[in-house]
Amino acid sequence: MKILECPSTEIHIWSYSITPAPSKVQFYRNYLCKEELERSGLFYNDDLKNKFVLARGGLKDILTHYVSVNHPRELKFKHLKYGKPILEPRQNPQNLFFNLSHSNNIASLIISNISPVGIDIEFIRPFDNMHDVAKSVFTPCEYDEMLCKNKQVETLNFYRIWTMKEAIVKSLGVGLNCPFNQFAVSGVQDKILMLKYIKWKDESIKNWLIGNVNVAENYIGSYALKTSLPISTKAYQLSGPLDPVCKTR
Repeated sequence: MKILECPSTEIHIWSYSITPAPSKVQFYRNYLCKEELERSGLFYNDDLKNKFVLARGGLKDILTHYVSVNHPRELKFKHLKYGKPILEPRQNPQNLFFNLSHSNNIASLIISNISPVGIDIEFIRPFDNMHDVAKSVFTPCEYDEMLCKNKQVETLNFYRIWTMKEAIVKSLGVGLNCPFNQFAVSGVQDKILMLKYIKWKDESIKNWLIGNVNVAENYIGSYALKTSLPISTKAYQLSGPLDPVCKTR
């Protein structure tokens, strides 16, 4: 199998369906190790269980194209202090970083050899207590930027800010240990996506790159990583097991 290369001038973003289909679920179960299968059994209904299998199986399917293993089941992962998975160094000749996000029926995987990366996608759906959630996790300037008389636009603004913040903490690999109110982003309604400030440990706003992820209609997404280099984004779709179809933008 040909190994895909991810040069230091690119980031690769893969998207794929995790809509449960019995034959696909069974196929990808064969990619998972015992621990992963046990994790799938912790979900309280079959739909969530099967989506986990498809998301995890798709991730291993894709990463196998980049590393020195013959089968996705051979992939080994290590975990950082706060649980973020990384590839086993001996299997990772390109020194790749990756991150996965999934929402509703789609998963997205970002791959880079530049620096640790984060990605977040969300299925856009209005919900009643959106303002309460925003007030509790957004900074005052983010909350003000979210507000709009047009409720549809306001919902989009909420998810744009949310996905940017999620992508940053996932890039840092710290999860909720970096509170959302310790940093602020900006970039709703086609403005430049940016980190305005951060008050967490020794982090600074220098060299942060935040970008838009186009997944599908009614989805919104963002990615984040640190780099001072100009890079391009290649978007891929996994149309079937070990069957990559590349679309570049």
